[in-house]
Amino acid sequence: MKKETEKLLRECTSGSKMGEHALTLALPKVKNSELKATLENAINSHAIIGDEAKKLLFDAHRREKEPSALALMMSDAKMNAKMMLNGSSATIASLITDGCDMGTKTLSKALNHLPTADLKARHIANKLIAVEDDLKRQMRAYL
Repeated sequence: MKKETEKLLRECTSGSKMGEHALTLALPKVKNSELKATLENAINSHAIIGDEAKKLLFDAHRREKEPSALALMMSDAKMNAKMMLNGSSATIASLITDGCDMGTKTLSKALNHLPTADLKARHIANKLIAVEDDLKRQMRAYL
């Protein structure tokens, strides 16, 4: 496996885990059933895409990447602080939108900086970006 392919797949595993973590953290605070279903679907989509990347890394005897502890801590702090002040659907949608923007930016940057990563890895990264973009679009109804 080429180094660039490995790096891109590692970004995908980290990004999918970060998305799952943030969505899972928000889920118990959601009162709107439609929003809850949307977040549950997004958690599932992140898990499926993350598993695809993990399998390719595992098959090549490479390790996946965990999200940084600092990123997780900052995400948790922001989510908890904003939810204490206002736990509305709009607040949750805003937080999820911000997370989607960060995920899309990180993965797009990785795609641009790793142009020789193989097509499977690029396809997985693009699928994760599409999930983030779609989730962000769905959050507009709650803002």
